[in-house]
Amino acid sequence: MQSKTIYLTPKPIYLISQNQELRLARRNPPSLYNLNLIFSYPSINLAITFFDQNENELNTIGVYQSIVLKLKNSNYGLIKWNDSNNYTVYGFIQEILPQTYEQYEQLLSNFDLEIQPISNIYKQVITSLPFVAPYTGTFQFLVQGSGVVAQAVINNNSYNINEGSALDSGAIYQFSLKLTAGTSVNLQNCTFLYGVLEGEI
Repeated sequence: MQSKTIYLTPKPIYLISQNQELRLARRNPPSLYNLNLIFSYPSINLAITFFDQNENELNTIGVYQSIVLKLKNSNYGLIKWNDSNNYTVYGFIQEILPQTYEQYEQLLSNFDLEIQPISNIYKQVITSLPFVAPYTGTFQFLVQGSGVVAQAVINNNSYNINEGSALDSGAIYQFSLKLTAGTSVNLQNCTFLYGVLEGEI
């Protein structure tokens, strides 16, 4: 019986914006990664460079506004970035361990790189729960499933998320909630990774 791909628990990332690198582990079969990084600052002058497993440079992108960098099923060996401004870069990384080269190739075929701009009304990143919304806005958040139905707890009332369907164990999901000022938020039966609250004070 063929073993299933293993999704390790996501780990938080807190790094700086200047002359930083993220070196990814090498295994056999090779690992893949899900990665989200938030680069947010009033003035962005950022270069991000990607390298293959042998650390040969692949490409560099320039970024001039706040973004979320999202990688799905990535096999990059190294990522470097540098901004002339000094601020904290944070997010999470999840290592994926295919058990065969067939699993590796199948996952890699679904590789995706997304650069999502953060709007000018971006206000607050939430890294832990529970929290109380300080203003009205949209709360977008990422969670890791645990194989059961998860709930959002809004002002002490529980509501099923994902339309009541169980969240696959180890998988990453993104949801959003419309919140009014003073609303308390918590989650049950899943692992909260981080969220972004967008709105106007």
